Parts: sequence; structure tokens; C-alpha cells
Amino acid sequence: MISQNSIDTVITSADIVREVERAGVKLTRSGTTLKGCCPFHDEKTASFTVNEKNQFFHCFGCGTGGNVVTFTMKKYNRTFVEAIKQLASNYSITLEETKTEPKDVEKEKETELLKDVYKRTAQYYIGRLHGKASEYALSRFSEKTLQIFKIGYAPDEWQGLWNHLLNECRMPESLLIKSDLFRQNKNGGYYDFFRNRLMFPIFDRVGDVIAFSGRIMPSITQLTDESQPKYLNSSESILYKKKEVLFGLNFAIPAIRKYDVCIVVEGNADVVKLHQLKITNTVAACGTALSAEHIKTISRYTKNICLLYDCDKAGLEATHKNALKIIEAGLNCSVLRIPDTGDGTKQDPDSYFRSEKQFADDYTRYTLRTLYTQSIYCAASIFPNLQTNEMDVFDIYFKKLLENEL
Repeated sequence: MISQNSIDTVITSADIVREVERAGVKLTRSGTTLKGCCPFHDEKTASFTVNEKNQFFHCFGCGTGGNVVTFTMKKYNRTFVEAIKQLASNYSITLEETKTEPKDVEKEKETELLKDVYKRTAQYYIGRLHGKASEYALSRFSEKTLQIFKIGYAPDEWQGLWNHLLNECRMPESLLIKSDLFRQNKNGGYYDFFRNRLMFPIFDRVGDVIAFSGRIMPSITQLTDESQPKYLNSSESILYKKKEVLFGLNFAIPAIRKYDVCIVVEGNADVVKLHQLKITNTVAACGTALSAEHIKTISRYTKNICLLYDCDKAGLEATHKNALKIIEAGLNCSVLRIPDTGDGTKQDPDSYFRSEKQFADDYTRYTLRTLYTQSIYCAASIFPNLQTNEMDVFDIYFKKLLENEL
């Protein structure tokens, strides 16, 4: 097997523009992106775009998109491993191999089959995003953003996805059961786990769908159970380890490297909104708890983490807890706070930036810089000699922050 370090090296070294042009696609610059005719379907008007800054491609004609590995796999009909080897050869990268056991071969085979299930599921949800669900999604995000993040809708049907994958995609029932997309009823049958929710695919670092997060839509959903969670997430699986996966990282890596800082927010919607506003070095941990594994993953790309959480008490407490973890891991931590509305209402990043009327790139960058300058709390500057045994000093500082004494 190819080591993870080698895979990361290939992904960060390979250039999407160079690989697309190597494949014979003629690109012309259009603003901040490059455009050309899609190599995956016939078209006369160019709808295939390449984002050089963030190193991903997307076709608005057929919906195909991803990073340089995804492009190589699809263009040359390669498996993931074959694509990594091809790109490594193109950039003269020596790959580190680890010993392959028979169980690893079986695991890799199962992984590829499950990824196909999730890929087809994402396509199913995208195809169901219309009517009131589409109106709700477009009230929050642009059409382009919905396409890039492959956001869709899980219809309010008990077996819509099950029947689609089983009957139309001809997938074996045993594989669907392993996917964790379904639950078993009292009669032994299976029903869709996600229903009547806006669906956010969760990607791995190379852009493959490995899980889903479904958000309730209050404006169009008649809630019969007030305890119904705002987000419903996939359970852990052979593909998805919650303590390791960061939502949006596959899109954020180039910007994190460029700006040498990773902004961590609480929810998927926060990530998508900030990416739409060109603040693309943003990720989320699908919740407020950053794990040691999350921090280690981020440290591969930068030693600087900025926390941008909700301004309610829970958000501040999560900021406190996670900031200590980051500093204990030897990284630099800063905290960015969204200002109050003036009437006592606490905003989250998504609602704050959604309320802004002017979305020009320079304005949004200026807004973020202003917030950063006026509201930042940098542990490194406040406590330049902070050591692990001095955590109690930092702890007192954040307790004062929680009590609004700062």
C-alpha cells in the first residue's frame, strides 16, 4: 500500500491546470478561473472550469468535479492507487510503500465499492433538489456553490434511496446494508436514514464522498418532534472516522498553505458560506470538538489555527476547550469573534455573513481582516512564553472571556 505521507505529497505537488492541459483540454482565463470544453461530455459552449488557486475543477454542464486525483481517475479510467502512481511519475515523486496484507486488499476492495455507493447517493440527492427544497438552499447559497459542494436533498420518502440504488443502480443488498445509509425496521426491511433534509456530502482529502450530514430545513419542515436534531450525521464506518475527517478540507488545502492559517468553524453551513465568500481556508469538525487527530491533520499544512465559533455560551466554551488542545499540541492558536448585533442576539458565522449585503471579494476580505484586528485573542502574543504547565493562566483568561470581562 502507498503510505499516507506519499499520497499527501502527490496531492499537494500535482498542479490541476497542468494536468488538465496535459490531457488536451484548451483552457482560457476568465476572471479568477480558467474555462474550457469539458473532456467528459460533448459540448460546444465551454462549461468546464478550473480553479487554479484552490486546485479543483468543476463542470457546470455534467456536474463532474474534484481535485487533480479525481480528474486523473476519471479522464484515464484509473483507480485511486493507479492515479496516484501516474501523478507521482509526472512529478518525479518517489512513493513510499507499506507492506500489504491480504486483509488490506479486501479492505481496499470494500472501500472502493462503498465509495461508489456514496457517489451514486450524492447524485441521487442532487437530482432531488428542486421545489421548496431548492428555494431554501438558494436562499442560503449560490447555485454555483451548491454544485461545487454537491449539496442535495433527501426526499421525504421511506425507501426512495433504497429503491433507487437497489433497482435502478443494481447494487447488491448486502453492500447497501454496509453503507449505513439505511436502518432496519421491525419487519426486517430497510428504510432510508436521511429523509426531508438538505444533504451535505462529506469528502475525504482527495474529494471522494465518504459520508453525509443532513440539515433540517425549518422554513419548509413541519416538525412533529421538537427534539429532532438540527444535523443528522453518518455513523462511523470503514470510510468515515469522525475524529480524523474535517469538512471542507479537500477544498481548503491550497488556501491553507497559501495563507498559512486554517480557520475552524462549527458547522458545515459556516464552511460553505465562507468558501462562497472566497474565504477558502475554512474547515469544520462536524461539531465543536476538535480531536488530536484533527489538529494533527491541520498541522500537515500549517502551524496556525484560528477558531471562529458561535458567540453563544456553548461556542465560547468550545473555543476555550479547543484552544487549549491546539496550544498543547504545539501549534499557534487565535480566536476570532463575530460581533453582537446590538440587540443581544448572538450570531454564528453563517448568519453574520449571510446578513451582509455586499459580497464583493475585497469587501469580504476587508470585513474579515477588520474582525480579526478588532476581536482577535492570540495566545502567542498574550502569553509568549506559554508552556504546558502554565495552562491554568490561559484557563483564567478564557474564563474571563466567558464572563464578558474582556
